[in-house]
Amino acid sequence: MTWYLLTLIGLLIVANGLFVYQLFKLVELDAVVRGMKHPKFWGFLATGGRGGEGLILYLLKRNKAIFSMTSEEKEELQMRKQRIIYLLVLIMILVIFLFASVIVRF
Repeated sequence: MTWYLLTLIGLLIVANGLFVYQLFKLVELDAVVRGMKHPKFWGFLATGGRGGEGLILYLLKRNKAIFSMTSEEKEELQMRKQRIIYLLVLIMILVIFLFASVIVRF
């Protein structure tokens, strides 16, 4: 492998790790706001699994009740959502570059 393939793979791993962390913190914040027990557990459960079954389970389990958020919590929620979107775009760009470099190489 060449240096740019290793660099792209490394950047992709780092971006995926940051994405999982942001998703964990987003679910944890949502669980705290909704008054669910063990918010860190729900955050960990939502980030695990290949098929996203933990996130689906969390979305089915969480309360549908009306809840109030402070302005700080709303700001943090929006910030985490934006970071997740930016990381998804970065991951897609890295995957496109990785596939393009592999196709050009072979």
